[in-house]
Amino acid sequence: MPYWDPLPHVDAVFATLPPRMLRQSPEAVSRGDWEQRNWRNVPGPFYGAMTDSCEVGRMSAPRHVLYGGEEGWEWLYRQPGDLAELRAVLEAMRDDPWSGWARDGDEHWTPALVRGWWRDRPRLREWIARLGLQPCDDPRISSGASSAGSAPRSMLANATGNRASSDPPTVWYEVHRPPTHPVRYKSDKS
Repeated sequence: MPYWDPLPHVDAVFATLPPRMLRQSPEAVSRGDWEQRNWRNVPGPFYGAMTDSCEVGRMSAPRHVLYGGEEGWEWLYRQPGDLAELRAVLEAMRDDPWSGWARDGDEHWTPALVRGWWRDRPRLREWIARLGLQPCDDPRISSGASSAGSAPRSMLANATGNRASSDPPTVWYEVHRPPTHPVRYKSDKS
C-alpha cells in the first residue's frame, strides 16, 4: 500500500468525533511542540510531545499510541494509514488534557532526520526489551493485537527490518508530495 497523506482529511474526520467541551477543533488539540517531541515517535505528520500521563490515548488508538518511559508521555508508534485509523488517532489526541499532540511533523522531518530515526533503532529495541512486554489487563484495551504487550511488539516489528508501508517515504520529506512511483526500501541489517 502506498503512503497515504492524512492531513487533507483532518478537519472532516475531526468533525465526526463526539464533541467535547474544551477541545472542539483540530487546532485546539494540536499544540505540541516539535522540540518537546518524544524520541520514540515514528516519522510522519502526527507526534506526541508533552502529552499527559493518564494513559488515555490507547483507549482510542491502541494500534497507534503507546506511553511510558521517563516522563510517562504518549507517542505515536504507527502513523494512520486510512480514515478509520485517522479517526482513532484524532480521538486520542482530543482526549489528551494537555493538548500535547501535534500534526506538523511533516514540516519538521527531513530526510536526514528520518534516516537518523531508522539508525537509532537499536536504542528503540533496547527500550522495548526493558519493558518486559507484559500483557495488559485493562479490558478497555486488552483485546488481541490491541493489548499493551503486543503494541511494543508491533512497534518493534516496524522498527526492525523493512519500513511499514504506511510510514512516509524519505522522498516525501525531500519534495513534500507522494512519490510518483512505488517506493521500495532496502532491508536494513542493523
